[in-house]
Amino acid sequence: MRGNTVRKQVLIFAGAGLVLAAAAVAWFVVGLQPDDRPFDGMDRVGVLVVLEDATQTPRVFWVLTLSEHDVAGLCLPSDLRLRAEDGGFHRADQLTAEWGVEGVRAAIEGLVGFDLPFYLAGDLGQLAAWVDAVGGVPITLDATAVYEDRSRGAPVLMEFRPGTHLVQGSEAEAFASAPSIEGSLGRLERQAALLEALTVHSLRSDQLLPSAGELGRLTAKQLQTSLTVGGLTQVIERLRGVPEAAVQVGALVGSAVEIDGETYTQPQVVETERMIRALLTGEEWIKPEDVFVSVFNGNRVERVAATTGDYLQARGFRIGVISNADHFGYDKSYIIVLTEEPKAWVLRDALPWEAEVVFPQAMAATMELLGGLVPSGTDLLLILGGRTEF
Repeated sequence: MRGNTVRKQVLIFAGAGLVLAAAAVAWFVVGLQPDDRPFDGMDRVGVLVVLEDATQTPRVFWVLTLSEHDVAGLCLPSDLRLRAEDGGFHRADQLTAEWGVEGVRAAIEGLVGFDLPFYLAGDLGQLAAWVDAVGGVPITLDATAVYEDRSRGAPVLMEFRPGTHLVQGSEAEAFASAPSIEGSLGRLERQAALLEALTVHSLRSDQLLPSAGELGRLTAKQLQTSLTVGGLTQVIERLRGVPEAAVQVGALVGSAVEIDGETYTQPQVVETERMIRALLTGEEWIKPEDVFVSVFNGNRVERVAATTGDYLQARGFRIGVISNADHFGYDKSYIIVLTEEPKAWVLRDALPWEAEVVFPQAMAATMELLGGLVPSGTDLLLILGGRTEF
């Protein structure tokens, strides 16, 4: 949908603030009641956001939850393998095309395991216009992002190095939808960075935006949504008051699989469950990339420390030293906590075998011998013992 600048500012809330606004209402349908206050007394509600590209192919699937105090988002891949109501499996983008937004909403609700009663659907052109309306958004990256932008004719290779970049509307559209060049930051991780930037920064641009009530009324008319006008208005007001530190966004962890000639992303169960718990509770969301681990061979199995280090690194953990432990007689694996205990649970859940979480004082002799090998900033030591078969 195209129009003048003011119209674009209104329409594009689907790309950012109103994407999150959808999470506020649990049992109302679209209406026009000005005194509607469905968010009063509610705790946390989920919503699905779907955005299409210029070819009307769904490229963005965001699950969001909102409480009075925080906002959390989970970015899902467009090729996510989902079970539809007919019992068959489909990619998320194909399911949307065949069953509509309501159909994919129901399937994703089944995957995440909590109520996801509402949706907000639009297109990436609206997202781009929203970004332009607020003067661009600063996106912060921890790794290099490289992709081909085909939105303006001839392909243009885009590269964003680690750091903060002010991204304009046309860049944001390709940033969210273009396939990544191998070895660079993936499309889903780019979407997560964009969603966080939209939530944290564009919602602070109050001087550039209409009132919450006006945005609520006009958005309900222009976008495909199951929200009331009153609900949209109330949630916009609340979102403008959410502290920046209370926004957390991540990407679903999955593996590429091929079934009957079709390529899907299959969720990794443990990591997905951890993300969903964080979404539901608002607790701190510790990602594998937040955890720095050193790995030690304590059972004499050849190259077990190196193999385990590669396995964990592929799952996003940062790996320090890989070496032999003080002896090879460990009958089970241990995770020694050097910094924060919750990081140990993230590592333990990622391992394909059992490991006991302990503190340094419980393994003083081990720490005395290995402590000098541990890099500064290490969170955990993983001592491999007993059966460590992949």
